[in-house]
Amino acid sequence: MISCKVDELEPRAEQVAADIAEAAGEGVMVETGRAESQVGGGSLPTAGLATPVVRLASTRHSPDEITARLRRGKIPIIARIADDKVIIDLRTVRPGEDEALAQQIIVALVGSG
Repeated sequence: MISCKVDELEPRAEQVAADIAEAAGEGVMVETGRAESQVGGGSLPTAGLATPVVRLASTRHSPDEITARLRRGKIPIIARIADDKVIIDLRTVRPGEDEALAQQIIVALVGSG
């Protein structure tokens, strides 16, 4: 996924965000944007790469609660938190997994347990 171009990933991020926004309803903020993925390791531990992201916030659950719910899902989703928003990095999601990703995020955002 490191070789994917930003302009290939952005439409996917926008579609995932749209799917989440449509299903999640009131109290959920969903937006797309860009961030930087840390790709470094070994000789380049601080190297970064521009990446499209989906940012999430909810009036029902804190960012920590949302990330915990995502990790406990049927397929664990590892997200990060920045500026009180949950960040989903599309560079870490394989093509073809977007719909499952959106559905699991919806469950984490609207679930009560």
